[in-house]
Amino acid sequence: MIRSPVIVIGCPRSGTTLLFNILSETPALWSIGYESKTIIERYHAPAVKGWESGALDASDLTAESRAWMLHEFQRQAAPGTFWRSVNQFRGGLRDNSLYRRIRRRGRGDAAGSGVSSALPQAGLDAIRHAVTLRNRVAPPRGDICLVEKTPENCLRLPFFLALFPDARIIYLTRDGRSNISSLMEGWLEPHTFPGYD
Repeated sequence: MIRSPVIVIGCPRSGTTLLFNILSETPALWSIGYESKTIIERYHAPAVKGWESGALDASDLTAESRAWMLHEFQRQAAPGTFWRSVNQFRGGLRDNSLYRRIRRRGRGDAAGSGVSSALPQAGLDAIRHAVTLRNRVAPPRGDICLVEKTPENCLRLPFFLALFPDARIIYLTRDGRSNISSLMEGWLEPHTFPGYD
């Protein structure tokens, strides 16, 4: 069971990913290792609200979506020691010249285009499968403390507090000028700065 989860929120490009990566490698914390959009948006995609907003409040949480999300967070979570090994492997892969050439060759201008997007997705799918197998063989003993970070969670804090009433929130801020500059740089690289199509 998930107890006292840590939810990192902040504006996109404010340092939430850096903090999440550090926390997710802490042995006492568990995480799903990536943003939780696929878990949250199975029942609560922006399209449900007519694409007006990704914001969610406590009234959006249903018994069905609560049960499914809690199950998925628990099923997909792994301890920090697991994610440290994954991140070390990913770091070595990034340094591999063949991998860099494949990524450059497949890179297109559009978000989600070509091989460069397919490789990380295939890797993510393999990691998700490995976590599921790991949890079947060695399920968590007792409660777990989950760390979660998805930029849209800034617009979903009441929703998350309804899902996890005992959650601890870390709200990250960055100097506005640096944050806007980083957002603008990200917009120039659509293959690394995803959005809704």
